[in-house]
Amino acid sequence: MRIGCALIRHLPVQVERMGKTRERPLIIGGFCYEKKPVYDASEKAIRCGVKPGMLLNEAHVLCPEAEFLPLDERKYHQAYEQAIHVVENFSPLVEAEKMGCCFFDASGFEGELRLARHIIRSLLKHTGLKACLGIAGNKFLASLAANMATEKPLIIPEGDEASFLSPLPANLLPCSDDTKERLNILGIRTISQLSSFSREMLVEQFGKEDGALVYRLSRGIDPRPLCPRTKPRLVSKSLQFDTPVDSSLQLLMVINRSLQELIPELRNKSQVCRRIRLSIVSSAATEKVTLDLKEPTNSHKAIMARIKSWLEKARFPEAIDGMGICLEVHQDRGKQLHLLKDSTRDTERLSALRRMGLKKVAITDEHALIPERRFKLTDI
Repeated sequence: MRIGCALIRHLPVQVERMGKTRERPLIIGGFCYEKKPVYDASEKAIRCGVKPGMLLNEAHVLCPEAEFLPLDERKYHQAYEQAIHVVENFSPLVEAEKMGCCFFDASGFEGELRLARHIIRSLLKHTGLKACLGIAGNKFLASLAANMATEKPLIIPEGDEASFLSPLPANLLPCSDDTKERLNILGIRTISQLSSFSREMLVEQFGKEDGALVYRLSRGIDPRPLCPRTKPRLVSKSLQFDTPVDSSLQLLMVINRSLQELIPELRNKSQVCRRIRLSIVSSAATEKVTLDLKEPTNSHKAIMARIKSWLEKARFPEAIDGMGICLEVHQDRGKQLHLLKDSTRDTERLSALRRMGLKKVAITDEHALIPERRFKLTDI
């Protein structure tokens, strides 16, 4: 199997700088006087010693000329989701990894270099994000290739894994800091030096987990499979107009009637919409629009408000002959304790739990890194 890795370095920084020409170092996470951690930083700030995770006031001491911006996780995750959708247009299997990185199945493509260049260009065109890309025989090698790639993709041909790995520093291996320190103490600087040790020797020296990991990866062996994410269910409706529509108000009324049919289906299945896709068809072309919602919902009012906000700014050169509306839906992640079965006993049990102060958990943003933003506690 051939696996590709698309890496968007410093995605939050790229998002914040989109359309701007400022060259000052940038630090994201809050204002310089706040005791909050650095979320991301530009290359200029990193060269000054700034690292993600350090306190903002410490970063300000190291890089006083930097521009500090508050954290906007939702905006960064939306940009990441858009990038994933672009890669999904090229490969049937895409695994979303950490922010700004994803793996994809590159098997069956004869021109891997051409494929990689197409993906890079499409990401830049549709998201404005610059990506580095690597393709190899497994996830570890593909990730290494993407991290080492610059503007040009880096392809590791089948059979060249050993020659690629040999000269690389041993501290590139994803092992514990303690193991990396011991490698340095033992004078093991390159991956080629590790390949001369047996598995038993490495396990004895670095422990069962890290020893086995170092043994496998130093030989270019990574058995981890691709784990593609579950694709959202789509609920859609298409309409062809007998008489072309030439005003936003008319189009909004048509969309409203379509949602009156689609929304009840979501509610009946306890599903929520996260993204709206619209296709506007005219004699000239078909315009496709993707609208992200601030939070997953099955509220007719909230979805209509998002579409109305877009329509107020949209401009259509010709009358509209037809349209399609598609809702990306997921199962509602709100957690509830279903303790009642319309019985007195269950009612008494629920009342007792309320007196105890028991709460239920409702997921608000499953991608948030900060726990307070990921979920909230509400009364039962």
